[in-house]
Amino acid sequence: GAAEAEADFHRTPLLQGRSNLAQLLPLSRLGLLPEESALLDARKLRSILQRSGRFPDEHRRLVWRFLLQLPGNASAHKGLSARGQHPANAPLHDRLSLRSRRGGRLERLLSCLSHWCPLLACGAGLEGSVLPWALAYDGDELSAFEASATVLANWGQRFYECHSHPPVELLASVSALLAYHAPAVAVHLQQIGADPAAWAWPLLQSFFSRALSPADWRAVWDHLLAHEPVFLLPVLVAYVKLHGPALLAAGSAQQACATLLVDSVLRVEPWMKAAYALLDATPDDLLPRWAPFSPLPQGHSYPRHMVPQATSVVLDGRAEVERIKAEEAEILQRRYLAARAAEAGDEAVRSAAAAEARRLEREEEEERACEALEVARWRLRRPDGSAEAAAAELARSERLAERAREEEAEEARAHAQRLRGLEAALREVDAQAAREAEVREAREAEAREAEAREAEA
Repeated sequence: GAAEAEADFHRTPLLQGRSNLAQLLPLSRLGLLPEESALLDARKLRSILQRSGRFPDEHRRLVWRFLLQLPGNASAHKGLSARGQHPANAPLHDRLSLRSRRGGRLERLLSCLSHWCPLLACGAGLEGSVLPWALAYDGDELSAFEASATVLANWGQRFYECHSHPPVELLASVSALLAYHAPAVAVHLQQIGADPAAWAWPLLQSFFSRALSPADWRAVWDHLLAHEPVFLLPVLVAYVKLHGPALLAAGSAQQACATLLVDSVLRVEPWMKAAYALLDATPDDLLPRWAPFSPLPQGHSYPRHMVPQATSVVLDGRAEVERIKAEEAEILQRRYLAARAAEAGDEAVRSAAAAEARRLEREEEEERACEALEVARWRLRRPDGSAEAAAAELARSERLAERAREEEAEEARAHAQRLRGLEAALREVDAQAAREAEVREAREAEAREAEAREAEA
């Protein structure tokens, strides 16, 4: 029973004799558990959780730090904090109801996350995702940051496929699971126009804090943190399935969303029991393939690419937008030079157009070389890479970048000389046009005088 589970919990090596100190320091600093026994103790914690339904409140922060394997990188966190407020969080006080010291801590947490992963600052919703963790580790800004970053990188690993829009593939997986386990509910939601982006995404993005009381939210996350991140989806589908009668009675999408998103009276124990049963009954090919849990590593900096899909989807998309803008500017510039060449009929103008095209190409080459240089530097810092290979790649990238800069300087000098020739040619064209205009006007004047004399005669 619950009393027996409580007694077992207090007998775990995780807590014996050092609980007061453990409330203050990360487990990585305490050395409470050798690596070979950590997995066994995690399993024991899950067993205790199955029997008692939740972890004791007085030990939850310690247990969560153990399950999340928070590294306690104080110097890395200090470096992020020293960068100050992130520009994306400037209007924070206008969006949040917190104005106290706690509000300041939340603001610093959001800025640290945005500095760590700029992708997180690209859209709304970050406050709702991390506010519960800021409250759970109230007063411990290091643990609040590391817990938030770890949860976002693992349980939120599929959130950013279409950022800053709802994740289409993730919501399709939710719909498929719901159609398998609660087909009547899935059909009814579709018939009334309740899209998963309207009811599933707010629950996922807030990690259920939007619909739960703080105590129930903590109990739910006891179970989520004790299992692999993909367990988040069975928990969500079980939540929707247990609201089935109310959803089937909903006559509109607004009513269905209100049923799921307004404070829920659902008891956590039967909900989690239903989630475990749903997970066991889900075919392997229906459950999405998520990456297993990966903690933040210990060190003096946090890896910038832990949030999956960030660079391959969103950042590439932003780079694509910038590339298109650059291409448009290049096309306009070439059209302008071509028009001037056609108007003036001068070889110098056409030469300038070709030179401008070559300059733009060299700028692109230099950008690629700089990108390769940054990648090489990043690989050199990776602990799992070959130092010699990375150093060689770094040196090669630096040589390419230096050569690109030298070629750019030489091209700039040649381009300046061609522009001077172009300006002289254009001045000559304008002068020639002026002389031709004067000749035409003189001829027209002579013709008018001749006509006048003929008229008088």
